[in-house]
Amino acid sequence: MIQLLFFLLFAEGAALFFLLVKIGPLRDLVMRSLDQVKAGKGPATVKTVAGTMSVILLSSFMSIVKIQNKGAKLGTMSPMDQVLWRTHLLEASLMGMPFLVFAFSHGLGVVSWLVSWAEVMWRSRLAALEIVLRFWMAVAVGFLD
Repeated sequence: MIQLLFFLLFAEGAALFFLLVKIGPLRDLVMRSLDQVKAGKGPATVKTVAGTMSVILLSSFMSIVKIQNKGAKLGTMSPMDQVLWRTHLLEASLMGMPFLVFAFSHGLGVVSWLVSWAEVMWRSRLAALEIVLRFWMAVAVGFLD
């Protein structure tokens, strides 16, 4: 199970890297593939996998807390408890990455929408300013004649 989580971690790290760095079409490719996963039959699958991973993540956190409480009660942790604690911590940290990838890709989509909206608003304000400027120039020319 750890090998699968490491593979997922490296895949998610690559996806995050391509989302963070603007490398031409690679960023667009990653964004489109994430959008396709979230569309069509993808949402049901994604929700199922996310629910399963959430339960496993919660289970890992509960195991971590149990081991820490046992160590606090005894005053020290046995080597076996330390190994189990580190294993559960590794699993929990690797399972938390997909939530970060989803949040980051969603955030980039929102940011790109906001940037396009701001550009439209800026252009419309410039057009309105140009109309007002032309009006006042026409009024000024009328007064000069």
